Amino acid sequence: MSRDASSIVAGHERDTARASRVALVGATLLVAIAIGLVVAWRVQPLLASRPASDAQAAAAEVARYDFEHAQGWLRHREVGSVRSASEHKLDSYGWVDRRAGVIHVPVERAVELLLHEGLRVENRAGEGSR
Repeated sequence: MSRDASSIVAGHERDTARASRVALVGATLLVAIAIGLVVAWRVQPLLASRPASDAQAAAAEVARYDFEHAQGWLRHREVGSVRSASEHKLDSYGWVDRRAGVIHVPVERAVELLLHEGLRVENRAGEGSR
């Protein structure tokens, strides 16, 4: 039989697929994986007991800075929102106490009224005049 005929009968090419070599490579890989696992298992407690490295400390500092910076930004945003609402109130008309008839007017208009009409002083019940 020729080389090609024997490969056809066997169902594979005999000269390229030797079972003994495949088994040897597989066993070598299994041993290498087992050695790697044992080394990792023995080294892990040593690495876990070490203090944080400079890189880890720097990463923690950056994370802390980012958190504080984000908090400052949120506070600034809240202050801006309150300031915006206050400025709107200073520049508009509205009720402070509807039952008592107290209103708020824009600051510029209040100054005009004070300059034009002056400041009224009311004598409240129970208070002496000064």
